[in-house]
Amino acid sequence: MYASINGAAFNGAKCFATSNNTAINIYGNLASDTSATKPAFPYILLSISNFTGTGTYVIGTSGATGAGAIIDSSATHNAIGIYGTITINSVSPNISGSFSFLALDSTSVTNGSFTALAP
Repeated sequence: MYASINGAAFNGAKCFATSNNTAINIYGNLASDTSATKPAFPYILLSISNFTGTGTYVIGTSGATGAGAIIDSSATHNAIGIYGTITINSVSPNISGSFSFLALDSTSVTNGSFTALAP
C-alpha cells in the first residue's frame, strides 16, 4: 500500500485484507507483520461495510457505498477519515484499487494505491 500523507511517502510493504460477512478491511503497514488481526504500527486501514465488489465507496458515509479510513500511528493516536473515496478496480486474484481522504485532524492522504492479498 502506497500513499502520500501530508506530502510524506507512506510505503506499506505489507498489504492484506480481512472479511466478515459483507464487510472488508484492507490494511497496509510498514512492518513485515503477517498478522491478519492486528498489524504493527503505523498502518492505514480502509474499511468497506457493504462490500459488493468493484466500484467506488465514499469515506465518511454509511449505507450501500459507505466506507471508512484510519491512519493508526500508535496505540494512542489515529487520524480518522471524514471525507474521501476508496475505489476497487479488481477483486481477483487480489484486491487492488486506489484511495484518498481527509482526516478529522486535517491529515491529508492522497495518491493512495494498494494490492492486497484477498481474504
